[in-house]
Amino acid sequence: MPQNSKMMEYRPNWKIFAKEFIIGIILIPFFGIGLVVLMYYYVALSKIVYHFSDDEIIISLSPTYKEYVPIGDLTETNLVKSTFLGRFQTDTLIIKTPSSQFTLRGIANAHFIQKVLESSIAQHRKQIKNKQEREKFTTTAHPGSLEKLNDLVGLWQQGLISDEDYFNERRKFE
Repeated sequence: MPQNSKMMEYRPNWKIFAKEFIIGIILIPFFGIGLVVLMYYYVALSKIVYHFSDDEIIISLSPTYKEYVPIGDLTETNLVKSTFLGRFQTDTLIIKTPSSQFTLRGIANAHFIQKVLESSIAQHRKQIKNKQEREKFTTTAHPGSLEKLNDLVGLWQQGLISDEDYFNERRKFE
C-alpha cells in the first residue's frame, strides 16, 4: 500500500449483538451460562475490524484472518437496513466483487461509507480507462529501431542490398 494512502478504521457497533447480549443477561442466573454467552460475543466483537484506504478494504475477522479487497475489484455496494439496527443508526454494508461478496455488519453511518466507496470505485475505473487510452498511443518500437530502419533504407537506396532482402528486413520493424 502506498505510504501517502489514507486509512480509516471502523469497528462494528456493539449493538449488532444486542439480542445475544440480552439473552446472555437473561441467562446469568442459570449457572452462569449467561456470562459465557456475554464473554463469547464480546470477544467476537472485539476481533472484527474494517480498514478502508484509498486502494483497498481490509476486513479483519480475527488477528490471524484478514481479507484484502482492492477497490478496483468492487462491482457493487448495497446498504441493508434492518428495523432493529436502524433504531441505533447502525446498518450492514454488502460489497461485491466478481468472485465474492463481503458483509460488513454494524457500521455506523454506513450510507456515508457507501457513498465514499462508490466515488472511489468510479475514480479507480476512470484511472484505469485513462491508463488504457494512454497505452494505445505509446509506440512499441524499441530504442534505436528508427536508426536501424534508416540504415536499412540507405543500404537499399545505394543498391547494396536487394529488394527482397530489404522487404524481409523491413517486416521485422512492423
